[in-house]
Amino acid sequence: MHRHFQVVVVGSGPAGASAAIRLLRAGVTVSIVASEDTQSCLPGEALSPEVRTEFRRMGLEEDFPREALPSYGIEALWGQEIPAFHSYLCAPQGNGLSVTRPEFHGALLRAVLATGDCVFFNGQFLLAERTSRGWTVGIRIGKTTETITCDLLADATGRTAAVARHLGARRRRLDSLCGTSSVLDFPIAQQTLVVEATSYGWWYLTPIARYQTLVCLISDVDIIRYFSAFHSISWLGLLKKVEYISSRLGALPDKVETRTHPCETGILDRITGNGWIAIGDAAWMVDPLTSTGVLKAVKSGAEAADAIVECLAGNTFALAQYENFIRNDLDAYLRARRRQYAIESRWSRETFWARRIWENLASA
Repeated sequence: MHRHFQVVVVGSGPAGASAAIRLLRAGVTVSIVASEDTQSCLPGEALSPEVRTEFRRMGLEEDFPREALPSYGIEALWGQEIPAFHSYLCAPQGNGLSVTRPEFHGALLRAVLATGDCVFFNGQFLLAERTSRGWTVGIRIGKTTETITCDLLADATGRTAAVARHLGARRRRLDSLCGTSSVLDFPIAQQTLVVEATSYGWWYLTPIARYQTLVCLISDVDIIRYFSAFHSISWLGLLKKVEYISSRLGALPDKVETRTHPCETGILDRITGNGWIAIGDAAWMVDPLTSTGVLKAVKSGAEAADAIVECLAGNTFALAQYENFIRNDLDAYLRARRRQYAIESRWSRETFWARRIWENLASA
């Protein structure tokens, strides 16, 4: 006999966890389908202070996650040659947080399981078929396949948007931004997020654990390919010329391991449909310059959960209203991003920055 749930959430990252917690508190029966070893391609992240407010709304502890380091502000060499410091000292929410992704995702999942009777399937989403009552969902668990049913399906699979794309949605990409990063196994004294613009893109640095520092280059895919920055030796050579960040790191190792991850802005052509909804990065993705990826995901999960509860109660417009909200949010984000990139004018003729200027002119 198949197990039936009101909602199946595919994905257990910030968006999926936020939605599941909100739904469980509303008395909805929920199952999460995700692989325990599924992790973000980014090994760590700096979270803005605003995320603490969302954690509290989820009912999480003030120091959640306990493994996180405090982040005291942002240092930016952006539009000028000397760093400007934005302190979190006066932020009403408190300091920001620096986290490793595996620990963060594990803490989120534990929070979901502590909230209510959520059934977790450690497996991979295979397919979803529409039925008169809702959905039949196929899951691969190890070498076997299991089937469950639900009234409504939530896609929280991140940038892959596995469920939405399976149901026919397509991703609209607004740029080709890409990141190449490395985790260096030594600490830095200052617990701040450091951002430094260069002629070909920008770099950032943040501690993510007591003895680990994440360093990342952000640029367009073709520019990273031109500089061979997908390769660790070339990546290190570029980093040594990034004066402020390299001075903060001190002596760099001769060899590092790098990983590459997409970080373009994009949105699905359909965020909701008949009995399904996309949340977090599955719905739309933001430039890491905003430092709001996790905040957006957590808020999106809560908003999606509210829409799902209304939909289950008979409000046939609830999912469409959620989609309109997300699209309006994207418009506001794009305006803010254009303003931020416009501040940096030192390399206006270089390819990376000229593209951002053209984007501003085209959208004016």
